[in-house]
Amino acid sequence: MHNKLTYLVIPALALGLLSPIAFGGPGAHGPDGEHLDGAVSASGGGLARLPDGSVNVPKQAQRSMAIRTVMAVENDHPLTVELNGRVAIDPNAGGRVQAPFSGRIEAGPKGLPIAGQRVEKGQILLRIKPVSSAIDRANQEAQLADLRANRTLAEQRVIRLESLEGSVPQKDIDASRAELSSLKGRERAVSASVVGSEAITASASGIVATANVLSGQIVEARDVLYEIIDPNRMIVEASSTDVALASRINQASLVSHPLIDLILLGGGRSLRDGALPISFQAQGKDMSLAIGQPVTVIAKLTEKVKGIALPAEALVRNPENQPIVWIKAGAERFIAQKVEARALNANTIVVVKGLAPENRVVVSGTALINQIR
Repeated sequence: MHNKLTYLVIPALALGLLSPIAFGGPGAHGPDGEHLDGAVSASGGGLARLPDGSVNVPKQAQRSMAIRTVMAVENDHPLTVELNGRVAIDPNAGGRVQAPFSGRIEAGPKGLPIAGQRVEKGQILLRIKPVSSAIDRANQEAQLADLRANRTLAEQRVIRLESLEGSVPQKDIDASRAELSSLKGRERAVSASVVGSEAITASASGIVATANVLSGQIVEARDVLYEIIDPNRMIVEASSTDVALASRINQASLVSHPLIDLILLGGGRSLRDGALPISFQAQGKDMSLAIGQPVTVIAKLTEKVKGIALPAEALVRNPENQPIVWIKAGAERFIAQKVEARALNANTIVVVKGLAPENRVVVSGTALINQIR
């Protein structure tokens, strides 16, 4: 009986020592050469956070969580910086419509355009009828009455002189005609300011981004009535305190819009809110950008940095809010490794410290592993 128990216990111990939970697989070395695949005791074969902080994930759970890993490969990558930016109107593809004077809004022949509606350059958007105070209006009407009376006298004088043509100098007739023409022009100008209105046209072709008008609304001079944009051409204005940064940028992209191309236009040389503006032209079809929208620009510089490129989803944070990646240390064991990383573009990061080239890093399902407790 004693010998039978001995024969049963020894294979069980051997199986436990050789299990993948007890020993990590190949490639489990830290960035300084330390072993990460030492023996660890596990409380069971299910999902579990082990005493040393590593995680046990059975094969079936790995398939359900769609966990994928890649072998870390060190290489040279462009140095990148993140810049805060804001979307603005491209001055060569959009425009702003402002009130030339104080007045009352009147609808144009096609009504008042609304936000999102397409307009063409030169299209009449609305009409503005001048308004003034009671005293100013009374003065204008009095001036108009004087001009009308003077115009009537001038017409009578021209008729009388023309009837005496040949007996009066021709220069007197020409002077009276010129005076009549001047009075008619002044009367038309004053009359238009009293009872007329002025047509306001679109300054560019595109989509109405903002509309700040209602029929009957009173506006002041220089009030912004409409902003018109080309949705396929916009400007992204980033800011930086580094004067020489613009000359070092090789390529740029937006974090949340990887399909939009950014073309560097140049950097300003005048501080704005303590920083220098750097302008990019955003190009693409049906860009989901809005004027004034805050964005994050990732700029690739001409300098290189040595590191390991990984998908952005491979990087997560531990409870101490430190950036980490998960390394596969065995068939079912994963270890959290603290790293230092930089953004390479909207979808890729570069780990510059904390990983060794032989590590197998989790690149899919990282967030799910990080939630195991």
